Amino acid sequence: MTPPGAAGRTAPIEMDPRPGDFPGRGAQPTRREGDGGKPMNMPEFPEDTWVEVRYPPTAGQEHGDREAWPWLPGWVVSVCGPDEWQVCVQAPGLGRTAEGEIPAPDVPDEEQYFPLVFRDSSELRAPATEPEAGS
Repeated sequence: MTPPGAAGRTAPIEMDPRPGDFPGRGAQPTRREGDGGKPMNMPEFPEDTWVEVRYPPTAGQEHGDREAWPWLPGWVVSVCGPDEWQVCVQAPGLGRTAEGEIPAPDVPDEEQYFPLVFRDSSELRAPATEPEAGS
């Protein structure tokens, strides 16, 4: 018996992939085992969360081995891609005034400018504890 509305329909024609339908296009995100099947490109560090970020302690070490850089406190400004974040490195001693000078010790963080960096997941990690406000 023919289902209602099927009269006059022809069987679907088996065809090669549609134009523009090639491997990788429109594919589902790769899934990791053991994490509930979340897509790999889901941000592990959402915007406005505290992280620890590798950052060179001095300008002379910026071209050195990144593995040797210390982990400093910062927060995620934006998620730029599947494995890239823009982070504000808000560590003591890194803040500057609007003129680029070292601020007086009593100048609060909110009135200082801190470096912005782009990092991938190998250079970010969750902090042991979240910094307190104003620190």
